Parts: sequence; C-alpha cells; structure tokens
Amino acid sequence: MAFFLAVSLAPAAAGAARQRDPGSERERVRQRRAQVASQIDALKAEDREVEAALDALNANVATQRARLADAQRSVERAEQEVAAARAEEAETAAEISPNFARR
Repeated sequence: MAFFLAVSLAPAAAGAARQRDPGSERERVRQRRAQVASQIDALKAEDREVEAALDALNANVATQRARLADAQRSVERAEQEVAAARAEEAETAAEISPNFARR
C-alpha cells in the first residue's frame, strides 16, 4: 500500500514544483494513477489496495468518457456549421449566377 501511495503521489509533488497548467497536471496524475493501478497484482494485494486501484481506473475511464462526449459534441457542432456554410454558399451562388448570365 505504501508503494502505491508513494507512486501515485510522487507525480503530484513533482508537478507542484513546475506550476504548469493545473488541469493538464491533474490529468497527467490521473493517467499515472490509472497506469499504476492496472499493474496491481490482485492476488497479492490487500482489499484496500485493490479498491484504490479500481477507483483510480474508474476515475480515468470516467474522464476519458467525458472527453469523448465533449469531442463528439464538438464534431456535431462543426458538422452543423459546415452544413450551414454550404447552404449559405449555395444560396449566394444562386443569387449571383443570374447577374452574370445577363451580361
């Protein structure tokens, strides 16, 4: 258990010294905890260690799902904007075409 805590807390201490973007640092720590948690030997670990490892993995999965949902919403918005721009382009082209045909 002490090893798990030392490994999972070490990145947070190192990041505090750098004082970079707190959001990206939290994400880096979360990913590191999930990586360490995935390496726990469930047969040799105590219940608390397994539970902590599962909590870290679940937190990482939840974060990744939230990011995926955000990305999917961004794609949908972008596709709607493209469709609207194409419709506007077609409308403008239709308005311009008769003017050029008269000349």
